Amino acid sequence: MRLANDIRGYGELSPGRKLVLLAFLTALSGVLSVADSFLPKPIPLAKLGLANIVTVFLIAEKRYLLAFQTAVYRTLVAAFVLGTFLSYTYLLSLAGSLASVGAMALFSKLLGDRIGETGISVWGSFASAAAQGAVVGLFFGFDKGLLLLISVFVIIGTVTGALIGYGTGRFRRTVSGQ
Repeated sequence: MRLANDIRGYGELSPGRKLVLLAFLTALSGVLSVADSFLPKPIPLAKLGLANIVTVFLIAEKRYLLAFQTAVYRTLVAAFVLGTFLSYTYLLSLAGSLASVGAMALFSKLLGDRIGETGISVWGSFASAAAQGAVVGLFFGFDKGLLLLISVFVIIGTVTGALIGYGTGRFRRTVSGQ
């Protein structure tokens, strides 16, 4: 698959081709993020995290900067499309995305193939929930209710993170021919 080859050979791509790849990955993850917002949610603000398929794939391929760029731009694209730019949901999404990519990159570097895509994704979900909880706490204060809410998001995030990671791993092995 050409996309997977372009991601793996990102360093050798021309600047124009790198820009096209970043734009494509941003658009793909943006569409997944917007689609995710229309899916039923077990509780308000809880999302499956479909856009993280792209991020987990990039992290698993050791393309950390590309994953970071894609996550930031995806958050902007989704916020503009959904009309949430500079709202609290945008700030929560941006904080969650940045923390998630950071955690996934860190655990990918530290543990690599030992945790695979599923472990990388679960750590990203955990970091996202923690960062979003911190943002809520900064705006509204930290109390027991917030800790309960963060706990619920960590539990939901662990399940959805595992599903996203598993699916990404299967997709990655398919495009790699393994």
